[in-house]
Amino acid sequence: MLASRPFGAIASLALLFPSLALADQPWFDDQTFFAPPDAQVGDDLGRFMARPFDSLPDLTFRILSGNRDGLFAIDDSGKLQIAVEGGLDHTDHPFDTLVLEASSTLGKDTARAVVRTLDPDRIRYFDPDAASGGDGSRSKPWKDASKFKGPHRHLDLLLRRGRSQGFPPLDSAVDVLVTAWGQGERPVTPGTSWGNSRDIFVDNIHFLGGARSITLGTAENTTINKCELETDPTVSYAKPFFAGGGPIHVNTLMSYCEIHNAREDAMMVSGMHGFTILNTWMHDVNLASIQPTVSEGHGDGIQHTGNGKHFVIRGSLIDRGNGHGKFCIILQGTHDGLTIEGNVFIGAQDGFGGAALYLAPEGNASEYIVRGNRFIASGRRTTGIYTWNDGIVENNVFIGWGTAANGGPDKLYRHNTYVDCNYAYSGNGSTFENNLMYFAADTQKSLGGNPVVKGRNLVSRADNSFPKSADVIVGDPLFVDLARGDFRLRTGSPAIDAAVGSTTAWDHLGIQRPQGKATDVGAFEFDEGSRTAVHRNRVSSPRWSLGRVDHALRIHWSGDTPPSRMLVRSLDGSRRAHVRRLDRATWAVPASSLSGVLVFQAEFPDGSKASGVFPGM
Repeated sequence: MLASRPFGAIASLALLFPSLALADQPWFDDQTFFAPPDAQVGDDLGRFMARPFDSLPDLTFRILSGNRDGLFAIDDSGKLQIAVEGGLDHTDHPFDTLVLEASSTLGKDTARAVVRTLDPDRIRYFDPDAASGGDGSRSKPWKDASKFKGPHRHLDLLLRRGRSQGFPPLDSAVDVLVTAWGQGERPVTPGTSWGNSRDIFVDNIHFLGGARSITLGTAENTTINKCELETDPTVSYAKPFFAGGGPIHVNTLMSYCEIHNAREDAMMVSGMHGFTILNTWMHDVNLASIQPTVSEGHGDGIQHTGNGKHFVIRGSLIDRGNGHGKFCIILQGTHDGLTIEGNVFIGAQDGFGGAALYLAPEGNASEYIVRGNRFIASGRRTTGIYTWNDGIVENNVFIGWGTAANGGPDKLYRHNTYVDCNYAYSGNGSTFENNLMYFAADTQKSLGGNPVVKGRNLVSRADNSFPKSADVIVGDPLFVDLARGDFRLRTGSPAIDAAVGSTTAWDHLGIQRPQGKATDVGAFEFDEGSRTAVHRNRVSSPRWSLGRVDHALRIHWSGDTPPSRMLVRSLDGSRRAHVRRLDRATWAVPASSLSGVLVFQAEFPDGSKASGVFPGM
C-alpha cells in the first residue's frame, strides 16, 4: 500500500526496466484541488501528480504565479498546502489558478493547478473521531459518512484525512463532490457502490474493499481522481473496479489513480461510452495465479466486454509482470473510437503466454489508434499486441518481445521502433511501413507471414524476412543510449530523413515531423536542438483541461498555439452547443448543452484541426 506516495515505488522499477529511462522527464497535466473555506494552516489539498509516476529523485516544485496573498505553498513532494491563517473567502477566492513548475536535472515542465474554494452552504464534514454525531459542520462533523443517508443533491461531502471511515451512499445522487479535509494521508474507506447518479466527482480517497473497491451502477459524468483502489487479495473474484452487469455508463473519467492487490482483474467493465483513463498505475494484478485462456475472463489489467464507444487510455502504466499471464488490456465486443496513447505496458510473465494488448477476434474494434506507447516484455513467449480488425499502430516502442505484434489484416504499422524482439510483426495482410528494427541476436527477424511492406524500413543487420522488392536500409540506427533505453537518434543515423510514403505528423515524444528534409524512420524524429524537451502542441493528442465551473464546462488549451475556433456538438451531430470564449485559450459551454456525450472540434490558425470526446465531468 502506497497511500502517501501512490506512484513512489516506480523508481525501483526503472532500474529493472532501463527502457523506462527515457520517460523520466517531468511531464505534468493541469490538475484540480478542492479547499474548504475554513481550511487551516498546513491543511493538505493533495499532491500535484507527475508523469512518469514521480520516479525522479531530484524533482523540485515551485509556484510561478497566481498565488494571491500567499495562500498556498508546495513542498518538494508536490504536496499543495494552505499557508496562511484565517481560511479562504469563498466569495473572493472561488477559484485560484496557480502556475506550477516542476524541474529535475533532465528538464522542467509547467502546468496549472486550479484550487476551487468550496461553498460553505454545500459542505458536510465527516470525522470518525468526532465526539458526537454532529450536524455536519467542521466543529461538529458526522461520525460515520455511511450513515449520512441519500439521495444527495448538490453537496460537497468531506472525509477527514488520516482516518478510516464509511463512504457516503451515492445512489441517485446528483452533483456531489466527495473529497478529503485536514492533514495527513487520504481517508481510508471500505469498498462502495453507487448507481443511478450523475455529476459525481470523487477525489483523494483510499478505497480498501474486500471483493470490490468501487462498483459502479448506471451512472453519467463520473470522475474518480487521485484515488487508491485495492481489494483483499485472498477474496475470490476480487476486482478493485467493477462496472458491469448490463447498464450503460456514460462519460467516466479515472485520473491519477493507483489500482493494485487484485486477485483477478484490476478493472472489469462493460458497456461504457466515453470511458477515459489518464495517468493511472495498475500493478499486482491476478494474484490468484490463474493460467490464462482466451475464454477465461479474469486476471487482466483492464477487461472491457460488451459494446462501448470512445474508450481512451493515456499516460498510464499497467504492469502485468507481477501476475501470471493474461493481458494488460483485453477488449471484447464492439469498440468504436478506441485510443491507446502514451502508456507503458509491461507484459505478462514468461511461460504463461498472454499479451500486453489483446483485441479479441470475436469482437470489433473499429477505427482504433495505438500511438506513442512503450511495450516492455517480461518474457520471450509473450506478444506485445494481438489485434484483428482495422486500425493504426504508430510511433510505439517494443522491447524484448517474442512477437511484438500479431494478428489479422487491414492494419497499418508505421514508424514503430522494435528492439530485441524475435519478430517485429507476424501475420498476413497488414501494412508495414517506415519501421526501425534493432536485433540483439542473429536469430531475430523482422517479419513472419506476409504483410504488405511499403515505404522504407531500417534493420540493424541483414534480414531475409523482407520481400526482395522491399526498400530496406541495413545499418546501426545509432541510438542515443541503448543500455538506458534511450532510442532517439544520434547525428549520422541512417534513419534520419530516410522515410518515404505514409508518415506521421508527430513522433513518439510529440515532436513535429519532419525536422529535416524528410521524416525519419522509426518512432523518434531527430531533433538536435530539443534533446530533453517534450513537445506537446500536437493536434493528434492535444492537451485539454476540462472542469466544471458553476455547472458549465470549461475547456482550456495548454499547448503552445491555442485554437482559433472551437465547436462543440452532440455525438450523433443532432445538436450544436453554444460555446463562449473566455480568453485566448479558454472556452465555456453552458449547462443546458451538457446532456449526452459531446465531442469538440478545434480549428488552428494553420488550418489543422483536432477533435475528441469529452471524457466526462
